[in-house]
Amino acid sequence: MSEDEKKNLEPYLTKIAKGAGIIFAGSLIGRAVGFLTRVIIARGLGPSAYGVISIGFALISVFVMIPLLGFTHGGIVRFISMYKGKEDKRAIKGTIHSSFRLPIPLSIGVGLILFFLSGWISHNLFSEPALIPVLKVFGIGLPILVVLRILINLLAGFQRMDYKVYSRKITQYFSRTALVYISVSLGLGVFAVAISYVIATIFAALVAFYFIQKKVFPIVGDDIEPKSLTRKLILYSWPLLLTGYLGFVNGWVDRLLLGYFMTSTDVGFYNAAYPTAKLLTFATTPFASIFVPVLSEMYGKNLKGSMEKIYQTVTKWVLMLLIPGVVFLFLFPNGVLKVLYGTEYTVASTSLRILAFGIFLSPTILFFTSRGTLKTVGKTKIVMLTTLITAGLNVFLNYFLIPLYGIEGAAYATSLSFVCGGVFAGFMTVKKTGFFPFAWKETSLIVLSGLSSALSVFFISTWIDGGIIILALYGVTIALVHFSLIAILGVFDENDLAILSALERKIGFKLGFIRKIMEKSL
Repeated sequence: MSEDEKKNLEPYLTKIAKGAGIIFAGSLIGRAVGFLTRVIIARGLGPSAYGVISIGFALISVFVMIPLLGFTHGGIVRFISMYKGKEDKRAIKGTIHSSFRLPIPLSIGVGLILFFLSGWISHNLFSEPALIPVLKVFGIGLPILVVLRILINLLAGFQRMDYKVYSRKITQYFSRTALVYISVSLGLGVFAVAISYVIATIFAALVAFYFIQKKVFPIVGDDIEPKSLTRKLILYSWPLLLTGYLGFVNGWVDRLLLGYFMTSTDVGFYNAAYPTAKLLTFATTPFASIFVPVLSEMYGKNLKGSMEKIYQTVTKWVLMLLIPGVVFLFLFPNGVLKVLYGTEYTVASTSLRILAFGIFLSPTILFFTSRGTLKTVGKTKIVMLTTLITAGLNVFLNYFLIPLYGIEGAAYATSLSFVCGGVFAGFMTVKKTGFFPFAWKETSLIVLSGLSSALSVFFISTWIDGGIIILALYGVTIALVHFSLIAILGVFDENDLAILSALERKIGFKLGFIRKIMEKSL
């Protein structure tokens, strides 16, 4: 790598590392607290009630996308980041105003529709009367959820991942968990749980608005004349609106079809396995959140030559972090579900194993970073096509496999559709940009390290079995073997040292032991 390339890459690697460090900590805390909320509901109310609230979440996810018009699926983040790179304050202000102008009135109308259709949906689609009060509460809270999503995307566009974490991962998740715990402890049921979610959303929206208004860029009360960008934002975002709906299909259609074909109890069992498998994406979330804004800024400054290096470095770190979790869930699904949710939820062990494998193959290696790169270079129609293929397969496979195989059928359908969508996204990224998501030598060594850690623990586990302590020791062993082999095999390079240096500056102390390992492996 030339000295000029190093100079171009360093500030952007630093931004990614800083954002990733903040979001990694926030995501770790947020995922833990959010997961605790699910466990409280599942253990306190049982599989049937947990299934009801899960169906409610799925339906609110459908309705909330209508007023957002695709803005929060990349449009806001791209426009804010791009105009920030160009230092065009009028365009930034115009993007902010355009983000709210149409979604706010639309959200009120859509919320009213959900409120008044709650009875029909509950009886005719799911045969579940307990769902009615949940949908009414979510209908009332829908406009607040729309506002929060816009504010969070504005913070991401300004690359203020610290404020994004404080607003959503800290304020929303902690307040929600506390309110849910009180509701379940008092025996108030799913109605009170739904109210808890809405109140927590209000708290988070207020905090996010404060950060933007006072700390980042004033939404109201300044003299900057905004450019009119509503039409431009809509033209960019409309393919992403369909992408958003298709993304919903990929995230929730399995549970909705389980609720339609099976029972709310089956949904409850499956919704123990799916969120547990989704915990694996904590390794992708930190980098994916800052990846698109930074890449968009580079694209705005015409630094295309350095973008592939950023792409490959992010993919490598995500892969390194994710593999130990995949191995752990694949080897010990029964123990994980028993410890987290209770013995009755271990019927979903096979589903957890299938979903862990499918999630590993899709978002980590190809889907998140490939889709983000396509968004950055303006190929939103390809993003839409990628998600369309994934969603089409998801609906088709779930529709036919759930009646035959129940929750395992849902797991197979979801995982297979993810893998197919990921392969297509990676192929199209290479075709349209020439960027490869990973370096083959480094990737093969990382995978080899993961397989070695799996084999070592698998042989031990056939001789030694136990409870939560033994399970935790197995997890630690997998991680130690995996990362030790990565260091020995020489996977790290100078770009990784740049990320580590930025992380050290952000957290305020040296990671000397890790640095020595990296330097020796160069």
